[in-house]
Amino acid sequence: MEEKSPEAEILARAKEYDEEAIAQIYQKYRDMIYYYGLKVFKNPDDAEEVVAQTFERFMNFLPTIRGGSLKNWLALTARSVISLMLRDGERKFSRIDEIPEEMLVDLNPDTGMDENRLRLTRAREKLPKDYQEVLLLFYDYGYSAKEVAKKLRRSHQAVRLLLHRAREKLREILTKELGGKDEMEE
Repeated sequence: MEEKSPEAEILARAKEYDEEAIAQIYQKYRDMIYYYGLKVFKNPDDAEEVVAQTFERFMNFLPTIRGGSLKNWLALTARSVISLMLRDGERKFSRIDEIPEEMLVDLNPDTGMDENRLRLTRAREKLPKDYQEVLLLFYDYGYSAKEVAKKLRRSHQAVRLLLHRAREKLREILTKELGGKDEMEE
C-alpha cells in the first residue's frame, strides 16, 4: 500500500470533517491568504474577507478537492476570490486590470504572476461570463469536463464546446493584444 504524504493524510481527515484537521489547514495557510488580500487591498478588513471567502469555498468544495498541492488550490482560490471582489465592485478597484501590476506579482506563491500570466488574467476578464465560468471550474478548480457539466447543469458536450470556444476566444484576444503575433503557438 502506498504511503500518503502528511498533506494528503490531513486532507483526507478534513474530508471526513475532522475539526482538528480543518483547523490545522486553516492555521497553516491563513497567513498566506491574508498576505495576498492585504497586498492587493492594503486594508486588513478586506484581507480578512479574502481569508473568510477562501475558506468558505474550501469547506464548500472540500468533498471534491483532489490530491495535489493544497497550497496551490488555496492560492488559486484566494486569487479567484480577489478577482471576484474586484469585479463585483466590492472594493476600491472595479476591474482586475486597474490594479497596479506590482500588486499582482506573487499572487501565486510558487511561480509568481509574470507578464504572460497577467496578460492571460486580463484576457479572461474580457470573455463572456459563461466562458469565464467554465474556464474557472476546469482550469482553476481542476474539475473534469463531466464534473463541470454536472455543476452547471449542462450536457458534457455543451461544456466541451464552451471550453473549446473559450480557448479560441482567448487566443483571439491575446493575438489581437500582441499585434497579430500568436504566442500561444510557440
